Amino acid sequence: MQDYEFLSWRKIKQLIKKIADAFLKEYDLKMIDVILMNGLYIHPEADTLNDLSDALCVNKGQASRSMDSLVKRGYVISEIDIADRRLIHFALTEKGQQLTKKLDDVRQKEIKKMFEGIPEDNIKIFIDVLHQINQNIKRLSKEGK
Repeated sequence: MQDYEFLSWRKIKQLIKKIADAFLKEYDLKMIDVILMNGLYIHPEADTLNDLSDALCVNKGQASRSMDSLVKRGYVISEIDIADRRLIHFALTEKGQQLTKKLDDVRQKEIKKMFEGIPEDNIKIFIDVLHQINQNIKRLSKEGK
């Protein structure tokens, strides 16, 4: 990767962090909270700590602490599995869904700004490449276990 490409990735990351920091501060959340809530929002079927931590590539200990906080704050509900009492299922509450939707709207608005002036075909190729990179990273992380 060329140096200028690396700088572009850093600038994208900095922009995302700037947007996220304002949101996190406004709602007194941590990044892990937003990641988990977004995970439940996009993938409601991945509703246990194991599912979420695997799907989102987050530390299970951090996810557990975050979920406890999110439950206490009313963003997430937890329910013990009837068939296997060791499992706890999580879901967003209405309050959690509204907050996650609000964050998603902000994120979509900023993404549109980033892709301004780029032809739709190029955006699709970019997204396809990112998807493949993500699949490669998942495969490599599983090989390392």
